[in-house]
Amino acid sequence: MDEIQQRAQAYGVRMEETLSTDEITSLRESVDHSSRVRWTDPNLRRVLRLRLVGYNHWEYPSWDVSYCYGELADGTRCLVDLPFHRLGGNWKANIVAEAIEDGVFAKGLGLLDESVVSRLWG
Repeated sequence: MDEIQQRAQAYGVRMEETLSTDEITSLRESVDHSSRVRWTDPNLRRVLRLRLVGYNHWEYPSWDVSYCYGELADGTRCLVDLPFHRLGGNWKANIVAEAIEDGVFAKGLGLLDESVVSRLWG
């Protein structure tokens, strides 16, 4: 367990992984933060990372979307605008329901892939 995870655990926060691995830092730095696309954009090839911040309230669990990084067909890495900012406790079901409404193939974009989704909750 690294220092960030130890500090988080001391405050009762649970993380799937750290916030500052070399791979994550490299990804963040490779994203063109001035380039934003909607998840319905046909040029969006895949989602590279979806960050969810959760509130583990026993009666009303929910997840806030912190950010979403994607990659376009030409290889440009960008911010992905999602049509939601908060998801209920079953985040995958909520994403699928939103995707069906918008005609988006969430699984094909990688939005349901556990290796793409990063969760932080407390």
